[in-house]
Amino acid sequence: KGIARWTANFTPPTGAYGSTVVNATGSFESTDVVPQDATNKSSVGLVILYKDQAGTTTFNGANQLVAKVRANTGQAYQEVVLAGAGTYSDGLKIAIAPAIAVTAGQALSYQISFAGQSVSLETRVHGVAMTY
Repeated sequence: KGIARWTANFTPPTGAYGSTVVNATGSFESTDVVPQDATNKSSVGLVILYKDQAGTTTFNGANQLVAKVRANTGQAYQEVVLAGAGTYSDGLKIAIAPAIAVTAGQALSYQISFAGQSVSLETRVHGVAMTY
């Protein structure tokens, strides 16, 4: 009497699964950091802890990990040159970017961006420190 019967053997048509390959892109920015000595800083660098979750990270390219810095919120971010600097622990790797000249200020910040992330390339950033 009006009882519907369901089966667990349902398989959607193959087209429902799709075959699109998605490459993730994105970025994040730090909050402004004011130097403890309250003086203008005119150079900023970075140290990044990251992990190759899948594939191998490369730096400074259109499809990889890119870092930018500034010391004055009124200025655009400037790209730094990242280079590998060994392994920290537990698979965490270190990338460094020597300090570059920037417009002087007391509002230091960084921007990290990435592109081309996929099943075969996944970079996870675990920590960022600014040097000045």
